[in-house]
Amino acid sequence: MKAKYFFFSIVLIITGIVIGTALTVSFDRDYQSLGTEIGRIDEEKVKPAISLSKAFTEVADNCRPAVIYIFSEKIIRRRSLNPFIDEFFGDILGEDFLEKYYGIPQERKSVSLGTGFIVREDGIVLTNTHVIEGADKIFIKIDESEEYEAKLIGEDRGTDIAVLKINSDKKFKYLRLGDSDKLKVGEWVIAIGNPFGLTRTVTAGIVSALGRGDVTNTEYEDYIQTDASINPGNSGGPLINLKAEVIGMNAAIYSTSGGNIGIGFAIPSNLLKKIMEDLLDDGIVDRGWLGIYVQNLNEGIAEKLGINGVKGVIITDIKKESPSFKAGLKKGDVITAIDNKKIENYKDLADVLAQIPVNKTVPAEIIRDGKKMTINIYLASRYKNREGGKHSIENLGLTVKSISRTVLRRLKIYGISGGIIVEDVRENTTAFKSGIKINDIIIEINEQSITDTESFIEVLSQISDREPLRFTIIRNGKIFYRYIND
Repeated sequence: MKAKYFFFSIVLIITGIVIGTALTVSFDRDYQSLGTEIGRIDEEKVKPAISLSKAFTEVADNCRPAVIYIFSEKIIRRRSLNPFIDEFFGDILGEDFLEKYYGIPQERKSVSLGTGFIVREDGIVLTNTHVIEGADKIFIKIDESEEYEAKLIGEDRGTDIAVLKINSDKKFKYLRLGDSDKLKVGEWVIAIGNPFGLTRTVTAGIVSALGRGDVTNTEYEDYIQTDASINPGNSGGPLINLKAEVIGMNAAIYSTSGGNIGIGFAIPSNLLKKIMEDLLDDGIVDRGWLGIYVQNLNEGIAEKLGINGVKGVIITDIKKESPSFKAGLKKGDVITAIDNKKIENYKDLADVLAQIPVNKTVPAEIIRDGKKMTINIYLASRYKNREGGKHSIENLGLTVKSISRTVLRRLKIYGISGGIIVEDVRENTTAFKSGIKINDIIIEINEQSITDTESFIEVLSQISDREPLRFTIIRNGKIFYRYIND
């Protein structure tokens, strides 16, 4: 009997093992089948996404070799923290008295980092002015084995664009500048740069908006807005479309933390082309001259003129023999477009003129006496049509240079967006006799703001020869006036 139960027990155990193994194998087979189904992707369904991914990869691979790492050196002379001590003891003991008598180094090296990109095989590079601002030496690194010194060809502070030349006879890989006027909101773009020193970082996004202004303190603003990640160090890097064309140069970000929050700004490629060509030609950025004074058309003026809802600028005065005068424009005319580009305010007018080559005839759309008209205007050179007179840099005896808000902050001068610093004053000239000194920072002339050398020349040209000049100057951190008298 016991043997019978024993045998039955053995049969049950064996049966259980067999059934359990079968169930396990079946479960594993079903589980594996289920996992295979989850992991399998029908490529046809995601083919557009795969194609887009490959496009990003191809553009990045093709463009990265022409994006360079820029580091610039500036030697800063250190004196005491007290201007009085500098002036008094410096005259007696010499400029190096701190190092000579106290062992305090007189010079220190300041290094700034940024991005640039090559646009010609002979090593012409575009970057932001603020990347190489005040540099004594500029170096570019293509990769770990290629490093060169570069020279500054020219810079335009009004647009924050600088042109460099790599000191080498080698032929370089370069990027092609596209047509930013064809850019549409929503297009995919790629940003390449060196954020936080991480070389040739690639990010992607879309064009968020066009024609953004009031972003920085530059004189001319017509920015492309993008949500492609842009961080400190990206400045001067290219913004590229999926045709591998540069359609902008990354220049600024909007941020509450100092890092990317999805709002970056780039200078349009068509503006880059014009500024680069001007600087390569003769080192001067020439802009069209209309010879008019304007103000923004507000609702009150528009209502009086019977043109409610119209946006533009209204002409308040016209210089005789100017391009506008010769074209037939009149006081009270409202300009709504130039060269088929909308003009809604004074800023638009400045930005449009900055991008139009000089010595070109362009259509101006205006409203006169409530009627729309189109008048062709020949844009003359701003620099070749200055009135000059006694109020000119040459006659004053000054050599000046633009100084940015960044440098002003370093000097602990706040609340001012820019100015010019006096580099030289010739003896026995008007400025010399009036007490202007080297390193004086000029921020106003006759209460008109001076932000750079261009605005300095512009304001001088508009002041009558019979009108005296009053310079607002910062010297040793203090603001005071200097009257320029003959």
